[in-house]
Amino acid sequence: MTTETVEEAIRRWWTAMKDQDLATLSAIVDEQCTFLGGPDGRETGLTDFLANARKFFAQGEIHEWRIDQLRIATYDQTAVATYAWSEAGAHGEETFSLDGIATDVYRGAGESWVLIARHVGMGQL
Repeated sequence: MTTETVEEAIRRWWTAMKDQDLATLSAIVDEQCTFLGGPDGRETGLTDFLANARKFFAQGEIHEWRIDQLRIATYDQTAVATYAWSEAGAHGEETFSLDGIATDVYRGAGESWVLIARHVGMGQL
């Protein structure tokens, strides 16, 4: 049975992105996860996601992040979460500040949740 909450999984994702923790991200993201929206448009699978994360981490970093308006619906070992997000950081010499709405789909995997799909709408706040 899953002991981690979905909110903890979401926060673990954002913390791993800020910390540039590829090992944690590898554990959170399903092998066939689909990402839609965001700066890269569309990614399919853990391999694509990690390649893009490495590329970002080589020149960029997230200094701070925030999630608000979190809503979670759980259906046995599947959960859907929607929330407002914001992040700020730097990429190369440029600073950035992004925000939007995200919808994540997770499946229970042992004691934790694994991300199987994410849709991000940017600049919708």
